[in-house]
Amino acid sequence: MFENSVTYQFIGNVTKGGAAAEPTDILDLPEGAVALVDENNSVEDDPTAGDRVRIVQKANGQFIYSPYFIVGDAEVNKYEYSAETQQVTYLGFDGDDDGELDDEQYATYTLGVVLMHTAGVANTSPMIKTIPAYNETGTQYNLAETLIKSFNRLMKEENRQPIKAEMIYNGDTTDADSGATLTVVKGSYSVEASTAPTDGLPTAGDYIFITTGGDDTAYKVTEVNDDVYTLEIPYAGESETIANGSWGTIDDEDTGDFGIRFTGIAIEPEKFDAVTETHRPVEFKLSWDRIDAPATADPDSTTITYDTSAIAGRGTYMEIAGREVYATMNEGNPFISSYPPTKYRGMADPDNTYNVYVINATDKGYTSPTTGQNPISMYNMYVAVDEDLGDDETFWDRLT
Repeated sequence: MFENSVTYQFIGNVTKGGAAAEPTDILDLPEGAVALVDENNSVEDDPTAGDRVRIVQKANGQFIYSPYFIVGDAEVNKYEYSAETQQVTYLGFDGDDDGELDDEQYATYTLGVVLMHTAGVANTSPMIKTIPAYNETGTQYNLAETLIKSFNRLMKEENRQPIKAEMIYNGDTTDADSGATLTVVKGSYSVEASTAPTDGLPTAGDYIFITTGGDDTAYKVTEVNDDVYTLEIPYAGESETIANGSWGTIDDEDTGDFGIRFTGIAIEPEKFDAVTETHRPVEFKLSWDRIDAPATADPDSTTITYDTSAIAGRGTYMEIAGREVYATMNEGNPFISSYPPTKYRGMADPDNTYNVYVINATDKGYTSPTTGQNPISMYNMYVAVDEDLGDDETFWDRLT
């Protein structure tokens, strides 16, 4: 009776023909298309309330069907694509004119990074990273630099780095000359000016700011060779060209405040393995302790600011590919359930983003030939449609 009480998913990566060339025979459906068919397996172009229909997808040369449902009786909801949001948390200066790092000389610290998204993956508890730091010079910059270097050494051992740390600055700055652009490369110690500025030209020992993510990130220049500046800490932002007005020199690092911006790193869709992984956006908590300082030290006023929460998004490749694996074998087709390896359809495309239609339905039209009873099975069906397929999306919109 409950053999259909399961979750199904169908993924539309290509148009099934559009309103002007709608195929009527499922044999004419292109590979990767999703359609609605009636009880005679004719493609429905204009379903109306009361029609008994089911969903079909052509996948790997085979036709995959959903259970039947009655148009108008099923509850249909649409969820439009929304990108995944990464967590942003600040230690010290919070990017909004408030906060500072501790500047006590000869003090030692421990930063704890609790990776909340790992709870329940390898064990029931989240993974905890402990990062030590020592403020030798008694400056905010020295503490930030020491923490980031320790953080990078620890995180580079991860198979997939979950968080990046960037030093940010709040204070007086001088823009580079008009027309002087700066080429930055993610993970590189070197940045290059396209035309060397004559005003505020950085020299070894100076600090430069580069505006990314709405904040002025700070880097110490250790060497200058023509128009190439070597940084003390590798550039953590994305590779790009920074225009004048968004980079330059820090006037006096001793008069401003520093902080560290911790940002979750999104997994690249093509690197996500839905068969072996369960995707969760990176989520973390920070703990902060000054564990050793001179007896005359002032209280540590360093603050932690949780600015942006991690949100998984909707219609992402990770969501669709994960549900595709979860829904495998619901249709009971032998090409899927063959032994020894499980064969997954693999229709989710990492290059696509999807709008999702969720259909909660029951099949009220079935009568058991053995008992004469009318069992009612409840099931959920997801139709993920590439958001670039306008005509096909319009078709599914008519069911909502």
